[in-house]
Amino acid sequence: MQIVVKRSKLVFFILFILLLFACTGPRIALYNETAYSNAVSLKVESLALMDKATDSISAHVQEISTLETNMRKHTNTSAGFHGTS
Repeated sequence: MQIVVKRSKLVFFILFILLLFACTGPRIALYNETAYSNAVSLKVESLALMDKATDSISAHVQEISTLETNMRKHTNTSAGFHGTS
């Protein structure tokens, strides 16, 4: 009977330690200054372009194209930081 009790305590202890280590990992992606800087830059560019939304779209085709290119570039760059492709 004592062997069964000792064994169950050992199993419980091992499971507790495994659970403890499983709960200590980061819950969110780590902070990345480059990704944050890119996101803020894109936000500022987007808001500036939205302020011009009352004008004709043909007057801002180049700005729209540049913003789209920057968005694609920064999206691909930041995807590497999160471990995705």
